[in-house]
Amino acid sequence: MSYLLEIFDSILKPGGDPTPYAEHHINTERHPPVSVPPYRMTPMKKELLRKEIEDLLEKDVIEECESVYGAPVVLIPNPDGKTRLCIDYRKLNEITVPDSYPLPRMDDILQSVKHTTFMSTIDLKLGYHQINVHPADRDKTAFVCPFGTFRFKRMSFGLRNALLHSKG
Repeated sequence: MSYLLEIFDSILKPGGDPTPYAEHHINTERHPPVSVPPYRMTPMKKELLRKEIEDLLEKDVIEECESVYGAPVVLIPNPDGKTRLCIDYRKLNEITVPDSYPLPRMDDILQSVKHTTFMSTIDLKLGYHQINVHPADRDKTAFVCPFGTFRFKRMSFGLRNALLHSKG
């Protein structure tokens, strides 16, 4: 195993460039843009949010923008004591046309690997950030917060159809 880790070191590092093989589109047809005012936040949560935004900017996942779209930010506590940045895309998801690509059935997947000699797991914690958002759709991912308006350059958790693209 250590041999494989050494050979594929360059592609197994956290972060990195997004895949050139997929791009996330957000089809809202001709629906007018949707925007929701930002939610209120305590000073402590604002500081946590500031750090999250700085990290995402540094990793080139988001960028500042001016957009007629806007979704509010929510900070969700994780069991480990850290917080996770979430964007409330409910209004955007209401106007996004759902993809009709079927997900594989879990029992079919398990059946197909039942005689496998080796199995492994992979943490796709940042898997969504490995897929670019199509440039024409980036403004639709805009979120508003006390530090300004930002949009995702890479796919964000919570977008309708994002799960389907992350499985591709």
